[in-house]
Amino acid sequence: MAKRQTSDNKLGILAKGQNVMYFKPKEYDAIVVGAGYGGMISGAILARNGLKTVIVDPSDQVGGKTGAVNYNGYWLDMGLKDARDTADFIMVMSLPDLYGQQAAKAAGAEITMVPVGQMRCHVYPSGEVADLDMQSEQAIVDYLMQATGVPVDGIAQFGALLGSLATLDPLKYQKVILKDWLKENVADGEMHTYLYRYLLQLFARPPEKASVGRISEMFHSSGLTFRANDPEVGGMQGFIEPYARVVRKHKGEVMLGQTPTEILVKDGKVQGVVIADKSGSIQELHAPVVIFSWVVWHILDLLDEGLLPKNLVKNARELERDYNLDTLAVNMGLSRVPTVRATGKPDDWNGSQRVVVGPDRDYGGIWLLSSLATPTTAPPGKHLLTFLYCSGGKVDDKHPPFKSFSQAKEEILATTIACARDYYSDLDEITEWTSFHYHKQGGVLGWGFSPVERAPVKCPTIEGLYFVGSSTEVSGVVQDHDAHSALIATSMVLNTR
Repeated sequence: MAKRQTSDNKLGILAKGQNVMYFKPKEYDAIVVGAGYGGMISGAILARNGLKTVIVDPSDQVGGKTGAVNYNGYWLDMGLKDARDTADFIMVMSLPDLYGQQAAKAAGAEITMVPVGQMRCHVYPSGEVADLDMQSEQAIVDYLMQATGVPVDGIAQFGALLGSLATLDPLKYQKVILKDWLKENVADGEMHTYLYRYLLQLFARPPEKASVGRISEMFHSSGLTFRANDPEVGGMQGFIEPYARVVRKHKGEVMLGQTPTEILVKDGKVQGVVIADKSGSIQELHAPVVIFSWVVWHILDLLDEGLLPKNLVKNARELERDYNLDTLAVNMGLSRVPTVRATGKPDDWNGSQRVVVGPDRDYGGIWLLSSLATPTTAPPGKHLLTFLYCSGGKVDDKHPPFKSFSQAKEEILATTIACARDYYSDLDEITEWTSFHYHKQGGVLGWGFSPVERAPVKCPTIEGLYFVGSSTEVSGVVQDHDAHSALIATSMVLNTR
């Protein structure tokens, strides 16, 4: 007699003689969709607090685009190409809240965070360089002059403009467009230009259409920048794996290689999630709570959008259509730290290095010597250099989405990498290998300054459905949105038990 298939059947296949009535879904207290930064925080907090929790993701490892992948002993940031969250190679946490540290504490995750330099600005091709040091007024002035082209006699006026933006109410001015606000409040058109240049480097794409409220929120708090130095994994994966350890420690599950295909809803309440493995075999997972940690528009593929508030659907479509950036990452494995041509010494800047092009200070990409901050990023004695170059969204006439990988490659070679080859005297000589990674949409936080309202943490029309991640409407900057929304969502779930 055939043995009855139990409810922990992982393939979703019925045994011989088994009636479909006995094919029972697996039962959980909470299901988390997405194993990126926000999803792993959510799963770890819930598992630590005793909820039977499962995290599902189509990828073969945790981390999403926030994490890093191992390549011959090097940990390459920008994570997994087909993940559905957002990516960066620096973790930003805003003062005074430091939501990322709050999240680690709430989850009981041990993360070694290494502070890194905030920004270095390169003007290409003229070669001027300035490092941003928030503790030095002169360094701030020097940086702004190089990054925006503002002259010495305009610095005081430009500083006053930044200060006036910082005094505004972020909520009141969220839907006010910067171009309109400047027209009403700042008569000097040159100040408009300098501000646009500055915001362009912060991924306000395009800056003239940025939300004044979002800009004000950024100026309300200083952002601290970190890398992770984990003993077992390298790069940005060091911000993810500690949460996976917590999930495993508290008997939670992480189901990889499983694609969510449907969110089950009945009578206005979440019932669970349908998933499919790579062979197409289906499973039903049941739970009264679903935390959705992908960027919000992906939810529209998993349930009837008529179940969601109309404004949520409208805003999600607009974010996807107009504010989604394409990203090209280039990684170089180096035999040693490159030498700065001007000094003849090895580079020692472990933060991001931004490139502005020509007298107009146009966007020219970023690079990072990630192995200077986190040695585990590269094998012993080796180093890793990463370049990023991004398009704008469809609303950005000056920097439209890339037409192809070939176009993106030409642009990064002509700007970011060309600048680095000028800045270093021996880059070609010490480069042992090069790899290109092309992310068509969803690469970085393209909607950070958009006036479009993001998703609420708690869905108002479906009981038990929560949104976590960079497309949620919570306070903070960049990855703060993932950590802060995860803290709020898990607190709501735990308070209803």
